[in-house]
Amino acid sequence: RGSRLMPGRCVVVMAKRPREGAVKTRLGADLGEEAACRLYEAFLFDTLDACAAADATTMVAFTPVTEAAWFRHFAPGLLLSAQPEGSFGERLRAAMQAAFGAGFSTVAVIGSDVPHLRSATIDAGLDIAARGAAALAPTADGGYCLLALGAPRPELFEDIDWSSGRELAQTIQRIRDSELDFEMLTETFDVDTFSDLRRLARAIAEGEATCRRTADTLRLLDLELLELEPVP
Repeated sequence: RGSRLMPGRCVVVMAKRPREGAVKTRLGADLGEEAACRLYEAFLFDTLDACAAADATTMVAFTPVTEAAWFRHFAPGLLLSAQPEGSFGERLRAAMQAAFGAGFSTVAVIGSDVPHLRSATIDAGLDIAARGAAALAPTADGGYCLLALGAPRPELFEDIDWSSGRELAQTIQRIRDSELDFEMLTETFDVDTFSDLRRLARAIAEGEATCRRTADTLRLLDLELLELEPVP
């Protein structure tokens, strides 16, 4: 897996090493830890594939810090940056800073639990940031799955109530406080819960979402749990 190199543009993926019981714990409560871990690894594959199709260099901001060797094997040829200890906001800020510090002028940071995120959305966010505005891709739970900027803005990650459903509104307020223009991209959804997974499976079945590795993994799981009819 590689990424086409677009000078000045970088997409940073916030990623965890897939381990049973350490990723997608809410999914694990319904599907079991092994299935949740397999799904998260598939999400990560699909996210990196979307990044590879975007006009940007890919960087993986990974955790735990002891897993550099695993990520070098999992994502060969991609830039890596270890996430520091601290709040999610501190880790997001560090991921952005790692990319700007590497010399990129336009940076998007994305999560790894939106396997259906399209490369066109990443490119659109980076295009907005290149014009000097911030770009946000909101999620249905009140958060966001993409933030793109044309310069470091550490204040955007301060005093945010992460995992509260207020992250998007609070981040928009921080952007306004900074007198920075912003544009919103199309809303999507994170895959955190059983209901989210069912929504994703439906989108895949209806051809609205393309995430090959996740679709393959879902086929290997018990689709009756998702209350879906087989795809013809």
